[in-house]
Amino acid sequence: MRKYPALIIAGILFASFAVAPYFFGVIDYYGFGTLFAAFLVLGMMSFLLKENTFYRFIEHMMIGVAGGMGLYRWWYLTMRPRYWNVLLENCRGEHPLDPMFFLLFLVPVFGVLWYFMFSKKHLWLSRLIIGFFMGLATGYTVQQELGKQIGQLKAMAAPLWGGDYFPWESINFIIMFVLVVLCMYYFFFTFKREGILQDKLAQGGRIAMMIGFGALFGNTVQGRLSWLIDRFMFLVDEVYRDVILTQFFS
Repeated sequence: MRKYPALIIAGILFASFAVAPYFFGVIDYYGFGTLFAAFLVLGMMSFLLKENTFYRFIEHMMIGVAGGMGLYRWWYLTMRPRYWNVLLENCRGEHPLDPMFFLLFLVPVFGVLWYFMFSKKHLWLSRLIIGFFMGLATGYTVQQELGKQIGQLKAMAAPLWGGDYFPWESINFIIMFVLVVLCMYYFFFTFKREGILQDKLAQGGRIAMMIGFGALFGNTVQGRLSWLIDRFMFLVDEVYRDVILTQFFS
Protein backbone atom coordinates (compact mmCIF):
# COMPACT_ATOMS: atom_id res chain seq x y z
CA MET A 1 0.00 0.00 0.00
CA ARG A 2 2.87 2.41 0.70
CA LYS A 3 4.83 1.70 -2.47
CA TYR A 4 2.17 2.49 -5.03
CA PRO A 5 -0.18 5.14 -3.61
CA ALA A 6 -0.44 6.97 -6.94
CA LEU A 7 -1.75 3.90 -8.78
CA ILE A 8 -4.21 3.11 -6.01
CA ILE A 9 -5.49 6.70 -5.89
CA ALA A 10 -5.78 6.76 -9.69
CA GLY A 11 -7.77 3.54 -9.62
CA ILE A 12 -10.12 4.85 -6.93
CA LEU A 13 -10.65 8.13 -8.83
CA PHE A 14 -11.31 6.29 -12.09
CA ALA A 15 -13.78 4.00 -10.37
CA SER A 16 -15.51 6.98 -8.78
CA PHE A 17 -15.82 8.82 -12.09
CA ALA A 18 -17.05 5.63 -13.75
CA VAL A 19 -19.65 4.74 -11.12
CA ALA A 20 -21.00 8.18 -10.23
CA PRO A 21 -22.48 9.09 -13.67
CA TYR A 22 -24.39 5.81 -13.75
CA PHE A 23 -26.13 6.52 -10.47
CA PHE A 24 -26.90 10.11 -11.53
CA GLY A 25 -28.37 9.01 -14.86
CA VAL A 26 -25.63 10.42 -17.11
CA ILE A 27 -24.80 7.09 -18.78
CA ASP A 28 -26.80 3.94 -19.34
CA TYR A 29 -26.10 0.36 -18.30
CA TYR A 30 -23.96 -0.32 -21.40
CA GLY A 31 -21.81 2.73 -20.74
CA PHE A 32 -21.33 1.82 -17.11
CA GLY A 33 -20.31 -1.75 -17.99
CA THR A 34 -17.94 -0.52 -20.68
CA LEU A 35 -16.22 1.92 -18.32
CA PHE A 36 -15.90 -0.76 -15.68
CA ALA A 37 -14.34 -3.09 -18.26
CA ALA A 38 -11.90 -0.31 -19.18
CA PHE A 39 -11.06 0.01 -15.49
CA LEU A 40 -10.19 -3.70 -15.40
CA VAL A 41 -8.14 -3.49 -18.60
CA LEU A 42 -6.11 -0.53 -17.36
CA GLY A 43 -5.59 -2.28 -14.03
CA MET A 44 -4.18 -5.35 -15.74
CA MET A 45 -2.00 -3.22 -18.03
CA SER A 46 -0.44 -1.52 -15.01
CA PHE A 47 1.66 -4.68 -14.70
CA LEU A 48 3.66 -3.40 -17.70
CA LEU A 49 5.12 -0.75 -15.41
CA LYS A 50 5.72 -3.00 -12.43
CA GLU A 51 3.82 -5.46 -10.30
CA ASN A 52 1.76 -3.38 -7.90
CA THR A 53 -1.07 -3.59 -5.41
CA PHE A 54 -3.58 -2.19 -7.90
CA TYR A 55 -2.75 -4.95 -10.40
CA ARG A 56 -2.95 -7.66 -7.76
CA PHE A 57 -6.35 -6.37 -6.64
CA ILE A 58 -7.70 -6.51 -10.21
CA GLU A 59 -6.09 -9.90 -10.76
CA HIS A 60 -7.69 -11.44 -7.67
CA MET A 61 -11.04 -9.88 -8.52
CA MET A 62 -11.01 -11.29 -12.06
CA ILE A 63 -9.92 -14.71 -10.81
CA GLY A 64 -12.79 -14.66 -8.34
CA VAL A 65 -15.26 -13.68 -11.06
CA ALA A 66 -13.90 -16.41 -13.34
CA GLY A 67 -14.26 -18.96 -10.51
CA GLY A 68 -17.85 -17.86 -9.87
CA MET A 69 -18.71 -18.05 -13.57
CA GLY A 70 -17.06 -21.46 -13.79
CA LEU A 71 -19.18 -22.72 -10.89
CA TYR A 72 -22.30 -21.29 -12.51
CA ARG A 73 -21.53 -22.91 -15.86
CA TRP A 74 -20.64 -26.20 -14.14
CA TRP A 75 -24.05 -26.38 -12.47
CA TYR A 76 -26.40 -24.96 -15.12
CA LEU A 77 -24.67 -26.37 -18.21
CA THR A 78 -23.37 -29.71 -16.94
CA MET A 79 -24.64 -30.99 -13.62
CA ARG A 80 -28.23 -29.73 -13.74
CA PRO A 81 -29.23 -30.89 -17.26
CA ARG A 82 -27.14 -34.07 -17.34
CA TYR A 83 -27.39 -35.27 -13.75
CA TRP A 84 -29.99 -33.56 -11.56
CA ASN A 85 -32.78 -33.30 -14.15
CA VAL A 86 -32.21 -36.87 -15.31
CA LEU A 87 -32.33 -38.03 -11.70
CA LEU A 88 -35.68 -36.30 -11.15
CA GLU A 89 -37.11 -37.66 -14.40
CA ASN A 90 -36.14 -41.21 -13.46
CA CYS A 91 -37.58 -40.83 -9.95
CA ARG A 92 -40.87 -39.52 -11.37
CA GLY A 93 -41.06 -42.32 -13.91
CA GLU A 94 -41.35 -39.94 -16.84
CA HIS A 95 -39.45 -42.35 -19.10
CA PRO A 96 -38.22 -45.95 -18.83
CA LEU A 97 -35.44 -46.34 -16.29
CA ASP A 98 -32.04 -46.86 -17.87
CA PRO A 99 -29.80 -49.13 -15.77
CA MET A 100 -26.74 -47.25 -17.04
CA PHE A 101 -28.07 -44.15 -15.31
CA PHE A 102 -26.97 -45.50 -11.94
CA LEU A 103 -23.36 -45.11 -13.07
CA LEU A 104 -23.86 -41.39 -12.52
CA PHE A 105 -23.91 -42.04 -8.79
CA LEU A 106 -20.21 -42.87 -9.08
CA VAL A 107 -19.50 -39.23 -9.92
CA PRO A 108 -19.85 -37.90 -6.33
CA VAL A 109 -17.94 -40.95 -5.08
CA PHE A 110 -15.02 -40.06 -7.35
CA GLY A 111 -15.27 -36.45 -6.21
CA VAL A 112 -15.09 -37.42 -2.53
CA LEU A 113 -11.93 -39.44 -3.13
CA TRP A 114 -10.03 -36.25 -3.94
CA TYR A 115 -10.49 -34.96 -0.39
CA PHE A 116 -8.67 -37.93 1.13
CA MET A 117 -5.38 -36.23 0.18
CA PHE A 118 -5.88 -34.20 3.38
CA SER A 119 -5.84 -37.38 5.46
CA LYS A 120 -2.52 -39.03 6.31
CA LYS A 121 -4.18 -42.31 7.20
CA HIS A 122 -6.34 -42.65 4.06
CA LEU A 123 -4.07 -40.86 1.60
CA TRP A 124 -3.97 -43.95 -0.59
CA LEU A 125 -7.63 -43.44 -1.52
CA SER A 126 -6.86 -40.11 -3.18
CA ARG A 127 -4.10 -41.79 -5.18
CA LEU A 128 -6.70 -44.05 -6.78
CA ILE A 129 -8.61 -41.19 -8.33
CA ILE A 130 -5.40 -39.33 -9.21
CA GLY A 131 -4.11 -42.41 -11.02
CA PHE A 132 -7.46 -42.84 -12.77
CA PHE A 133 -7.46 -39.29 -14.11
CA MET A 134 -3.78 -39.46 -15.05
CA GLY A 135 -4.46 -42.60 -17.07
CA LEU A 136 -7.52 -41.00 -18.67
CA ALA A 137 -5.58 -37.85 -19.56
CA THR A 138 -2.66 -39.90 -20.88
CA GLY A 139 -4.91 -41.98 -23.11
CA TYR A 140 -6.65 -38.89 -24.45
CA THR A 141 -3.33 -37.12 -25.06
CA VAL A 142 -1.85 -40.15 -26.85
CA GLN A 143 -4.93 -40.35 -29.04
CA GLN A 144 -4.67 -36.68 -29.96
CA GLU A 145 -0.94 -36.86 -30.61
CA LEU A 146 -1.32 -39.96 -32.77
CA GLY A 147 -3.91 -38.13 -34.82
CA LYS A 148 -1.48 -35.26 -35.32
CA GLN A 149 1.41 -37.57 -36.24
CA ILE A 150 -0.72 -39.53 -38.70
CA GLY A 151 -1.77 -36.26 -40.31
CA GLN A 152 1.87 -35.26 -40.67
CA LEU A 153 2.75 -38.66 -42.13
CA LYS A 154 -0.04 -38.29 -44.68
CA ALA A 155 1.27 -34.85 -45.60
CA MET A 156 4.77 -36.31 -46.03
CA ALA A 157 3.40 -39.07 -48.28
CA ALA A 158 2.03 -36.54 -50.76
CA PRO A 159 3.78 -36.37 -54.17
CA LEU A 160 6.49 -33.74 -54.17
CA TRP A 161 5.83 -32.69 -57.73
CA GLY A 162 3.06 -33.11 -60.26
CA GLY A 163 0.21 -33.45 -57.79
CA ASP A 164 -3.19 -31.83 -57.98
CA TYR A 165 -2.05 -28.49 -56.57
CA PHE A 166 -0.26 -25.31 -57.58
CA PRO A 167 3.48 -25.28 -58.44
CA TRP A 168 4.46 -23.11 -55.45
CA GLU A 169 2.80 -25.67 -53.18
CA SER A 170 5.16 -28.28 -54.60
CA ILE A 171 8.07 -26.08 -53.56
CA ASN A 172 6.66 -25.96 -50.02
CA PHE A 173 6.34 -29.76 -49.96
CA ILE A 174 9.93 -30.18 -51.11
CA ILE A 175 11.25 -27.78 -48.46
CA MET A 176 9.19 -29.52 -45.77
CA PHE A 177 10.43 -32.94 -46.91
CA VAL A 178 14.07 -31.83 -46.75
CA LEU A 179 13.62 -30.30 -43.28
CA VAL A 180 11.94 -33.44 -41.94
CA VAL A 181 14.71 -35.65 -43.30
CA LEU A 182 17.36 -33.41 -41.71
CA CYS A 183 15.60 -33.49 -38.33
CA MET A 184 15.25 -37.28 -38.48
CA TYR A 185 18.92 -37.60 -39.38
CA TYR A 186 19.90 -35.44 -36.40
CA PHE A 187 18.13 -37.86 -34.00
CA PHE A 188 19.46 -40.98 -35.72
CA PHE A 189 22.08 -42.18 -33.21
CA THR A 190 22.55 -45.82 -34.28
CA PHE A 191 25.79 -45.12 -36.15
CA LYS A 192 28.79 -42.91 -35.59
CA ARG A 193 28.93 -39.76 -37.63
CA GLU A 194 32.18 -39.42 -39.47
CA GLY A 195 33.05 -37.03 -42.21
CA ILE A 196 32.20 -33.46 -43.11
CA LEU A 197 28.99 -34.41 -44.96
CA GLN A 198 27.44 -36.15 -41.97
CA ASP A 199 28.34 -33.26 -39.68
CA LYS A 200 26.79 -30.80 -42.12
CA LEU A 201 23.61 -32.86 -42.32
CA ALA A 202 23.37 -32.96 -38.52
CA GLN A 203 23.99 -29.23 -38.39
CA GLY A 204 21.23 -28.77 -40.97
CA GLY A 205 18.89 -30.71 -38.68
CA ARG A 206 19.70 -28.38 -35.80
CA ILE A 207 19.06 -25.36 -38.01
CA ALA A 208 15.73 -26.85 -39.15
CA MET A 209 14.64 -27.34 -35.53
CA MET A 210 15.72 -23.81 -34.64
CA ILE A 211 13.60 -22.50 -37.50
CA GLY A 212 10.63 -24.51 -36.24
CA PHE A 213 11.06 -23.37 -32.65
CA GLY A 214 11.45 -19.78 -33.79
CA ALA A 215 8.25 -20.00 -35.83
CA LEU A 216 6.38 -21.39 -32.82
CA PHE A 217 7.72 -18.64 -30.57
CA GLY A 218 6.88 -15.97 -33.14
CA ASN A 219 3.36 -17.34 -33.47
CA THR A 220 2.94 -17.21 -29.68
CA VAL A 221 4.17 -13.62 -29.50
CA GLN A 222 1.94 -12.68 -32.42
CA GLY A 223 -1.06 -14.12 -30.62
CA ARG A 224 -0.27 -12.14 -27.47
CA LEU A 225 0.16 -8.96 -29.51
CA SER A 226 -3.17 -9.54 -31.24
CA TRP A 227 -4.84 -9.69 -27.80
CA LEU A 228 -3.08 -6.45 -26.80
CA ILE A 229 -4.13 -4.73 -30.03
CA ASP A 230 -7.71 -5.87 -29.45
CA ARG A 231 -7.67 -4.28 -25.97
CA PHE A 232 -6.34 -1.00 -27.40
CA MET A 233 -9.07 -1.04 -30.04
CA PHE A 234 -11.61 -1.64 -27.26
CA LEU A 235 -10.33 1.37 -25.31
CA VAL A 236 -10.42 3.62 -28.39
CA ASP A 237 -13.57 2.46 -30.20
CA GLU A 238 -15.94 1.36 -27.46
CA VAL A 239 -14.75 3.31 -24.43
CA TYR A 240 -13.64 6.62 -25.92
CA ARG A 241 -15.89 6.96 -28.97
CA ASP A 242 -19.05 5.05 -28.01
CA VAL A 243 -19.22 5.99 -24.31
CA ILE A 244 -17.12 9.01 -23.43
CA LEU A 245 -17.78 11.09 -26.54
CA THR A 246 -21.33 9.91 -27.12
CA GLN A 247 -22.77 9.83 -23.60
CA PHE A 248 -20.69 12.51 -21.90
CA PHE A 249 -20.12 15.13 -24.60
CA SER A 250 -23.04 14.60 -26.98
